[in-house]
Amino acid sequence: MATQYDKADQGRLTEFEGHTETLDIAVTANQPKEVLLQGRFIYVDDDTDGKVYIRFNDKHSHRFPIQAGAVYKNIIFKRVFLDWEAQPGKKINIVYGQDANFAPTNDINNIGQVGSIASITQLDKLLAMPDDYYHRPNNQRHFIGSDRNTTPAASPRLQIWNPAGSGVSLAVKALHVAMAAIGSAYLASHNAAYTSVDPSTMYGNKYLAGPSSKGVLWQDEGAFITSDLRERRIPVADTYFSMIDGEPIIVPEGQGLVTYVSGIIGTRVVYEWEEFAP
Repeated sequence: MATQYDKADQGRLTEFEGHTETLDIAVTANQPKEVLLQGRFIYVDDDTDGKVYIRFNDKHSHRFPIQAGAVYKNIIFKRVFLDWEAQPGKKINIVYGQDANFAPTNDINNIGQVGSIASITQLDKLLAMPDDYYHRPNNQRHFIGSDRNTTPAASPRLQIWNPAGSGVSLAVKALHVAMAAIGSAYLASHNAAYTSVDPSTMYGNKYLAGPSSKGVLWQDEGAFITSDLRERRIPVADTYFSMIDGEPIIVPEGQGLVTYVSGIIGTRVVYEWEEFAP
C-alpha cells in the first residue's frame, strides 16, 4: 500500500512515498514478493514492528535485512523483492524516494511531522553510515561471476581467491549456491589457492568496458574444511540460496572463500564482489 508524502521544510526533504506490508503470512526467500518501488533511498520508520528481507532490482541479488530504523541510500532501484517469516499482527512501513537531506541538528521544529515518521530527524547520523561496499559508481571495479562442478568425483569445493600481490581487497557482497540435490552447503575461509578451473567458469566487470578483476575463481574436490564461517541447509534442489546475509565478507590478499557441500553433489555458485584499495 503506497501513500504520498508532501515536501517539507523548503525542499530539504524532497518528495517521497511510503509502502506498508502486513506480515501475518510468510513469504519465502526463494519466492519473494516483487514490489514496484522506485528511488535512491529507503528508510524503515519507527512504527515498524516486524523484520523483512529486501533485494534491490533483481530477486537473485544480495538479500538485506530491514527493520525499524534501517536506512539504505545511494542505491538506484526500480523494484524491490521482499520476503519474511510469518509475524502475526506485525507490519513494516517503508519510506522511499529519490533524495532526502536532513538538518544537521535534531530540531523537530525544522523538519515537522511527516506521516508516521516524526522521528525522521534521527536519520542525520544514520545516513552517515558507510556505504563504501554497496555503491561506488566511479571506481569501476564491481564484478560478477559464476562457477560450477556438475559431475564431481568427490565433494566439490568452489573458491573465490585474492592472489598475493593483487594490491586490492575483495568485498564479497553476494554468494548464491545451488545444489543438484537437497543437502547442506558450507562457506569457509581458506589460505591456499586451488588450481583447477571449469571450462564454463565466467566472470567479468559490471562496467562492461572496465578493467579485469584481480580476484579469480578456482575449484577443487576433497574433504571438509575446518575453518567454516557458516552452514546452510539447501532445502530445494537446483534453486539458488544466499550464503551471505548482511555485511560483505572482506577477503585480503592471499586469502579466499570456499563454498563446499555435504556429499558428492553437483554444485553451482554465483559471486558478486567489489575490489578496493585496502
